[in-house]
Amino acid sequence: QRYNRELEQWFEVRVHPDNTGIAIFIIEITEQEQRQGDQERAEMLFQNAQDGLFVVDVEDQGDTFRLNRVNEAYEALTGVSAAELRGQTIREMADEEDSAAVREKYRECVSGRTSLEYEEQLSVFNSDSCWETRIAPIIVDDAVTQIVGSTRNITGRKEHLNQLRTFEQMVQHTGNAVFFTNVQGE
Repeated sequence: QRYNRELEQWFEVRVHPDNTGIAIFIIEITEQEQRQGDQERAEMLFQNAQDGLFVVDVEDQGDTFRLNRVNEAYEALTGVSAAELRGQTIREMADEEDSAAVREKYRECVSGRTSLEYEEQLSVFNSDSCWETRIAPIIVDDAVTQIVGSTRNITGRKEHLNQLRTFEQMVQHTGNAVFFTNVQGE
């Protein structure tokens, strides 16, 4: 493969000897090189994203959802390896309650052919963990073939917000003055 700077194009050059000499074939492959570069960049982004990313295959006209792949962040968030998750259906991964809730969101994404963003309470990976999830359909030949998504565990943030609300209510309902100080007492 060679890149011609003047033409700004990639070429594949093949040389084949035959009985009368050699045959040289030059094929312009710029578009293929660009696609390969795009795929490599997309893979790099997928694997290095901080949020858990996942790809789900849509089967049986949206009745079955099978995990195709996850990134390293997803593995770290859930504590489950990609190899263990790959090929499992949502029903196989989660209890009936969690599975039904996830499948309902996936069905909504497939039937509406639209992206969704939602919070979900799941017990599958960490007991009673709260997740912020975004999913989007992948449409090929007018059919939703996959769902791509991102998720992050927001349990700590939710707990912090609940503590803050409780504290605010305590302050609002007290009949006394409330003063705030830092560690130095200022």
